[in-house]
Amino acid sequence: MAERVLVINPNSDRGCSAGICDALAPLRMAGGPAVDVATLAEGPDGIYTNRQVAFVVEPLMRLIEAERARTDAFVIACYSDPGLEAAREAFPGLPVFGIRESSVAVALARGDRFGMIAAVDSSLRRHRKWMQASGFGPRLAASEASGLSIAALAADPAGCRPRLVEIGKRLVAGGADVIITACAGMSPYRALLEQECGVAVVDPVQAAGMLALGAARLAAAARQEAGAKAAE
Repeated sequence: MAERVLVINPNSDRGCSAGICDALAPLRMAGGPAVDVATLAEGPDGIYTNRQVAFVVEPLMRLIEAERARTDAFVIACYSDPGLEAAREAFPGLPVFGIRESSVAVALARGDRFGMIAAVDSSLRRHRKWMQASGFGPRLAASEASGLSIAALAADPAGCRPRLVEIGKRLVAGGADVIITACAGMSPYRALLEQECGVAVVDPVQAAGMLALGAARLAAAARQEAGAKAAE
């Protein structure tokens, strides 16, 4: 089996998927695992509410089930990590990464306290609750919602950039030495925010992609070792 990582966009916005695909470009390398992006056709145009988070779990599970025979690792590219625990429970041993978990792991490796830019207020509340429940609350310096939809982030970069930079600078002023863009739709803005805010900026899609690539390479190495032993 060829090495492969599948990154799933659980919303149906193809502009968002294109941004995700572009964000993963630096992780693709000659001879390395394929890094593919799939758009969940059944998903809403954006995932902002708890109801939408719950709605996408079953179609996500079906897609993972259909693709797992030819995939070494999966990434769920929504910052609410919908279906993450369900997938790990249903497919034990299959590497499945959520971009929220992954982004925090990478942020804590880059600094002491992180700031978080969410899409909308309802998402921000959900993310804050998860941070507290997971024990990361003390490391969250500040957080703010941009009020920008997935569609706007994809279609109107010129209009979105000033708002995101303004928030990023406030997060730094609030004590953040790392910023997380807490929405897969913000992937195209990572480099700009890092330049304008003067601190490391973690794109959660890239964070999860890096972890998934590592898992795919290790899975391939294990297959090669098993094959070599079988041939002895």
